[in-house]
Amino acid sequence: MDQMSMLCNFMERKNNSNCIPYLYRTKLKLKPMPILRTIKSDYEFFHHQELDVFVALDTENRKALSTYWRANKGKQKGMLPKLKITGYKLVFDEEFQSLKIDFSESFTFEARDLQQTKLK
Repeated sequence: MDQMSMLCNFMERKNNSNCIPYLYRTKLKLKPMPILRTIKSDYEFFHHQELDVFVALDTENRKALSTYWRANKGKQKGMLPKLKITGYKLVFDEEFQSLKIDFSESFTFEARDLQQTKLK
């Protein structure tokens, strides 16, 4: 009996797609897949609250923003000093149905309007 017929028989018997990893480990004697490392990006993503857009900042501007936040921690938003940060907007890519950084034009944003976010 070859591996494909074993798979078909097993699936008909169980009729459950959750058992496929078990099948791969036991019946087919396949090795487990290695875990891929995450690739660290050179840019970090922030949400501009007034414009409702996502912004990508390089490490230099991100460090300036972190220093600004540490210096003004606990202050009200209206009392914060102005700091201009240069970054790139994220645009929706129709082909891949995801966001991408638009490097064609850089924009200047106020630091007090940026909020760090996690994009995956």
